[in-house]
Amino acid sequence: MFRSSAEAALVALVIVAGALLPLQALINARLGGALGSPLWGAAAQNLIGALGMIAIIMALRPATPSLAAVGAVPAWAWLGGLMGMVYVFSVLVAAPALGAGRMMVCVIAGQMVCSIALDHFGVLHERRPINFSTLAGAVLLLAGAALVLRRE
Repeated sequence: MFRSSAEAALVALVIVAGALLPLQALINARLGGALGSPLWGAAAQNLIGALGMIAIIMALRPATPSLAAVGAVPAWAWLGGLMGMVYVFSVLVAAPALGAGRMMVCVIAGQMVCSIALDHFGVLHERRPINFSTLAGAVLLLAGAALVLRRE
């Protein structure tokens, strides 16, 4: 299943990070409520995240990029921050209305469909064409999402 223990450790790390997402969304929704707006909650959450990343940088001391390296970054590569902001704002607004489970099933369905397409077309990495097991897994995941979203 895994090529190495390092790969298994990375899978475990990402599963734990994924498990934190619904809790993060609910906590951030509370923060937004306490601050009077999900916009203030999202801003505070991003500021705290930036401070946390700076602390990690100070602890691990990676090489500081040169101004030339920063200037050479293609403009589209800076969009990741905006994409993160869209995610944070979306879950801040959706979590109280949908609940953690329904909100996260939408997030996961979107991630799965987009990830399969990005892999298939080799966007930013080597191409990983869609195969039967990937397609079957996606169909099962989307069917499960539909069941979770269904209102009785």
